Amino acid sequence: MKNFVEGFQRHSERIISCQIKLKGESLKVIQVYAPTSDYEDTEIEASYEDLAKAMEMKGRGNIIIMGDFNAKIGTKKKEEDLEWIGCHGIGERNERGQRLLDFAAENKLYITNTFYQKPKSRYWTWESPSQQYRNQTDFILSTDKSLFKNTEVITSIDVGSDHRMGISSRLPRERWKEILGIKIKDKIPCKNIQQTHIKDLVLFAERQKWNWAGDVARMSDNRWTKRATEWQPRIGKRSRGRQPLRWSDSISKTKGRLWHREASDRYRWRLDAKGYILQGMDEAS
Repeated sequence: MKNFVEGFQRHSERIISCQIKLKGESLKVIQVYAPTSDYEDTEIEASYEDLAKAMEMKGRGNIIIMGDFNAKIGTKKKEEDLEWIGCHGIGERNERGQRLLDFAAENKLYITNTFYQKPKSRYWTWESPSQQYRNQTDFILSTDKSLFKNTEVITSIDVGSDHRMGISSRLPRERWKEILGIKIKDKIPCKNIQQTHIKDLVLFAERQKWNWAGDVARMSDNRWTKRATEWQPRIGKRSRGRQPLRWSDSISKTKGRLWHREASDRYRWRLDAKGYILQGMDEAS
């Protein structure tokens, strides 16, 4: 895909875009981080104005917008006859969610998260520190719904954040060939075209986590980096529901509780990465 990238553009502190050249048209991918509910309405409106400007492009093309909109769309209401939102979601819509829905309708953007039915655990993207509240605030919008085969949350990767790692979408292999102008006679395998498969993302994330765990284990001082990552679950009576996990639990599952000792050998630790990475990919598939 790197050969098709025309460039990047920073539109504001919250918005950045990437322009991709395709056969006969372009694809613009926009990343967004919207203001939280603590900001005034004027700040929210200014953010949507910047987003509308970022959508401007020359010639034909499709647009994909993704990111944390800090808005709750909720489940589609029975009386709503809206083309831009599907029937699947969680929670109740708030004022910022209605603003996002209005923006989608004004710009003919499909909110792809809402078009694919799946368990509720595959919808929520944010969890409160107390683990009492879970909301869906991250979305992928597109001017062409057919570009997507699926949109969902990656649940197998813990990055120590109140957000899930991200929402992943895939294009059908046939659509990749179509938009890139690749014909059957070119004899290019689909595996060489579709480089954005979810397993590629998991592979990168798991490798980064494994390397980071080794770096932390080899730290000899008591800096905050190490102390912050050695979090212990709360003690006392076991609460109901899914128990909180430490970021290193998945590594302990592969290498045992004494994995810190093996991590002290950098060369050996790198060699052992393959087993851990393959485990993460299997859980994501």
